[in-house]
Amino acid sequence: MDKRKKKISVIAFFTILAVLYLAVFIYLAFFTNIYDISSAHNDRFFSSDDIYFVTSFFSTAPEPSLRVIKHPLLCAFGWLFTNLEHIVFPGGLSLTHHYEAIVLFQMALSWLSSLFLFRTVTEHHGVEHNLALSATALYALAFSTVFYTFIAESFIFSSFALILTYYFARKGNYVVTALLGALCAGITITNSVAWALIVFFTYRDSIWKRLALLISGGAAFCLLVYITPFRETFFQNIISGGLRSAENYSDSFPIAELVPRVFYVLFGSTLFYLDTFNASPFGDFQGDALSFAPSAPYYVTIACIIWLALIVTAIVLSAKSRLSWAPIAVILFNLVLHGVIQYGLKEGFLYSLHHLSGEILLVSMLLSKKHGAVRYAVFAAIIALCACEIVFNLPGYIEMLGTVR
Repeated sequence: MDKRKKKISVIAFFTILAVLYLAVFIYLAFFTNIYDISSAHNDRFFSSDDIYFVTSFFSTAPEPSLRVIKHPLLCAFGWLFTNLEHIVFPGGLSLTHHYEAIVLFQMALSWLSSLFLFRTVTEHHGVEHNLALSATALYALAFSTVFYTFIAESFIFSSFALILTYYFARKGNYVVTALLGALCAGITITNSVAWALIVFFTYRDSIWKRLALLISGGAAFCLLVYITPFRETFFQNIISGGLRSAENYSDSFPIAELVPRVFYVLFGSTLFYLDTFNASPFGDFQGDALSFAPSAPYYVTIACIIWLALIVTAIVLSAKSRLSWAPIAVILFNLVLHGVIQYGLKEGFLYSLHHLSGEILLVSMLLSKKHGAVRYAVFAAIIALCACEIVFNLPGYIEMLGTVR
């Protein structure tokens, strides 16, 4: 494929993606009540705190609760975003339109995330454009990506920061990488570990230079938090609040129950809509909420197994490549955090976008020229999985909208 055709195919793909996302937004905003949250409650969808996110994180008043410990810079951004909104629209928008404004911003971030994922796959993995677009489509059409593009929450912000970290760390840009460390931690504090793993396993410098970069990212984070209205809440409660969170949200499932939960959390609900039950993951809001069960129809489970098989194949065939180390480390970190420690395992779908980009990048390495005929088998599998995302998830989207009152 010549350069002109490559450019046209890339422009066409990202134009179609933008049009598709915009069409979905228009449908949700004008033909459903999903953004009318005047009588809605948190945890209505998979334990997502979208109501609290829209009304407290994105508020003209600084977030007063200890939730700021987990998301200090995101809270600061939401506060600035909402005050700017009140300047542009004197008196502010209605609650529904305020939600929609946040979703429009998330749509832009989601689109940019797909763009930088594509650039990472082509520029750093050396994958041909059409093959790279298939991996990008798998990410863009994944249930977790679509859900957190159109439901206000922190996770599309996290995915954007992590994907940029993969990209700029591989380019060796120290300044941007350090700033991304501050953003990753400031959006969701546990992602400071994911950022550190990406940096440590991507850079080829001496261990001292890598440690200096890690310290620089930490210092930038502390400085940025210090200049926000949340500095006292954060620095005075970070240790005690973090320990309470670990205690409150960690589970202790026996191994027979743990294995299927981990399988469906890390390699299932990332891409696909699973079986559901009508309550929050903790049993609240009986009959008035949706949560994923650690099960799925057999055809969805088969697709999940294929996805896991691709990840394992990528680890086996690409383990010697330094490019694979960072995504492997991020996946293992999430496996330890949510599988071994069982932190947040009941609501593990929430954290899908913390590891999905790592999974996509790892599997995309199999699409590079050095893997010969394997790459075309992987390409066919990815195309099939993209089709599964559309066909298998559509009934799930309909079920979700059917619960909106």
